Amino acid sequence: MRMPPGTRLLLTVLRVRERLRHETVANRKELRVERAAAPRLSALQAALPSFLLVANIVLFGTFAVYSTNLEEFQIIYWEALILLLPASLFAAVALSGLVMILPRYVAEVVLGVLIGLGCLTYVQGNFLLWNYGVLDGSGLDFSATLPAYVDGAVWAGTAALAVRFRRGLVERAITVSGLLLAVQIAAAGAFALQAGPDSAAESRTSQALPESLTRLSSGRNVLHIVLDAFQADIFQELLDEEPELASQLSGFTFFADAIASSNVTYLSVPASLTGDVFRNERAISRYRRETLEGTNLHSVLSSNGFAVDLAVPKGWLKPPEFLRSYYRIPSPYTTAAGHRKSTALRLVDLSLFRQMPHSVKPWVYNSESWRLSDDSGLQFEHHSHLAFLNDLTDQLALGGAGAVYKWLHLITPHGPLATGADCSFPGAAIGYTRENFINQSRCTLVEVRGFLQRLKELGVYESSLILIHGDHGGSVPFLMRTAEGRSVESTELGLRYPGAPLPLVLVKPAGAAGPLRRSDRPVQLPDIAATVCEQLALDHPFPGVSMFEEPPMDLERHYYSCRSRRHDAVVKDYFDEVVVYTSRGSVYDEASWTRGESVVNSFRGRVLDSDYAWNSIIEFGRGGNSRPYQGTGWARPSRSSTLSSLERSTLLVNFAPTTGSIELAASVRARFPAGKSGTQTVIVSVAGREAGRWRVSGGGFHEEIVTIPAASLASHGPTEIDFRFPDAMRIVKPGRRGPGRKVAVAFRSIAFREIER
Repeated sequence: MRMPPGTRLLLTVLRVRERLRHETVANRKELRVERAAAPRLSALQAALPSFLLVANIVLFGTFAVYSTNLEEFQIIYWEALILLLPASLFAAVALSGLVMILPRYVAEVVLGVLIGLGCLTYVQGNFLLWNYGVLDGSGLDFSATLPAYVDGAVWAGTAALAVRFRRGLVERAITVSGLLLAVQIAAAGAFALQAGPDSAAESRTSQALPESLTRLSSGRNVLHIVLDAFQADIFQELLDEEPELASQLSGFTFFADAIASSNVTYLSVPASLTGDVFRNERAISRYRRETLEGTNLHSVLSSNGFAVDLAVPKGWLKPPEFLRSYYRIPSPYTTAAGHRKSTALRLVDLSLFRQMPHSVKPWVYNSESWRLSDDSGLQFEHHSHLAFLNDLTDQLALGGAGAVYKWLHLITPHGPLATGADCSFPGAAIGYTRENFINQSRCTLVEVRGFLQRLKELGVYESSLILIHGDHGGSVPFLMRTAEGRSVESTELGLRYPGAPLPLVLVKPAGAAGPLRRSDRPVQLPDIAATVCEQLALDHPFPGVSMFEEPPMDLERHYYSCRSRRHDAVVKDYFDEVVVYTSRGSVYDEASWTRGESVVNSFRGRVLDSDYAWNSIIEFGRGGNSRPYQGTGWARPSRSSTLSSLERSTLLVNFAPTTGSIELAASVRARFPAGKSGTQTVIVSVAGREAGRWRVSGGGFHEEIVTIPAASLASHGPTEIDFRFPDAMRIVKPGRRGPGRKVAVAFRSIAFREIER
């Protein structure tokens, strides 16, 4: 009897299935036998990947953060490393031990993951460095999508490959891990040798307050307190809320119509100490050197017999020799041991942030509370600086009878906002709202009033000259009046920070008494130095007039709104754009404001320290020596090159006298938006005369040469060399929003040589 075709097919399938089942069982038994017989991983195979991952985070990552931000930390790196080593060694040994005791097939998976993580953290921490902003209290921006896609693809792809090819990775575990460890050790060692001793060590401070900082004169005192970002209209609101504040601030005059010169602290504070305003006409480093290291209020008072004591934020200027005491306020403001521990953990936090993918960074950042270094609010400078002021208040005492000047710069009520209505720490940073800013300002005044009360108890309040002012206002809008009498917010002016032009200014002359007075006289922060000297009847070189004198009828007050990121500007030594606002009347009258033109720094007239040495190489990039030569039109440097910016970049070079021509040789490559290629035209001009043109292509750096006639070189001062880019295109950097900046060419190096006649 013949079997139906369908039945025959079914029986065939069943026989094949049974055969495969027997083969699978046999294969599994063989695999179990093979796994049981396979040797466990060697100690070196397990140890190197484990140590690589831990070292990336605890050693190499923390060193990278510390070495590029020396002025931000108030302990020496080795102090942090000593605290971190025990736990990190334990973690590495524990990981190694775990890999060694696991069954071979499980250990291979774990080891593959460890090697993958070691490679990923190395790549992320050294190459995938996205720009989220600056850790200056203004918060970070995680809204960009490109970093999320790129990081996600790199991490997911690498993890999948590590698991898929785990056996090959296990065989090469020693080679791969050892190579990455060696590369990073060599790089860190080379950097340490190049940098030499810790250049910031001299500015380290102990936790204990210098005794002289706590001593007041029984004769003559000047107390000068800068409350960073305290805003005038906020003070008026607090005064309306608590009228008794007027009697507690007896003798003070509140200058309600004051204006700051800049929204950037490192520009506005020097202006208040000298009257010299930064207008973007010179390098930032030169401006700070000429103001903070030149003649300023501190040096003038010292030369007139005042003992000068300074308490400043971390990262502030190095102390001049004439100071009696200099104290960098630690943040967090705890015990010395607590500060070392917190700083060490903060370095690990920052290292983790640097080496984790985009999606994990907000979790590490934790609204600036961080994950490991949370100090219950003291990690925020607002709380640390008020703790310092409270400590100083408790220790104030009378010393000798000489003249004393104390300058306290406190980062409060500056953001981030981290204060509840009851002045407690809410557990994390909170939203930058007007209500929250008022709360932080109110809590600032609580400690300031305690300080003033202590002066009264010591009997020196009335006889002292006291100044309390912001370096600029905050970022909350203030109300202005229109010509029709309506109220509008200062955002209508188009300011980058709508409250920044309006700083608090309180001045109490020596001997003044009676309730707080309000003055609507138009004043400006650059008049602070003149005001102090004229109150003390001292001759001084400062421009401006005392705030207690009637200003000229045609007074114009200028506010310079710096549009570039402050940190980027310091790296480049100039601002790409500074917009000038002029007030001809009250700052609260909309009609008094006029927006002027943008100021682009041409650096004309800037003198370099010495002549250029023929044939020496001007190197671009982060580790290069090009910055003193750079004029306008340069982007922030990358690792080994610097991009042109906009459609023109300039160099300023002091050449030694020569009778022949010179040859300029540049290592360059063209830059284009993604998906585009071709060549970029570069027009090289010297002193306004075209010297030659290049057609620069992409695909790697190559040399371009142009000859410059000796007649084109400046006989005195620097020669200006212009590179113009008519084909420049807009490129949006990864992680950035907006239209991007026009760039054309990346410069790696430039050298000049004399051509024999």
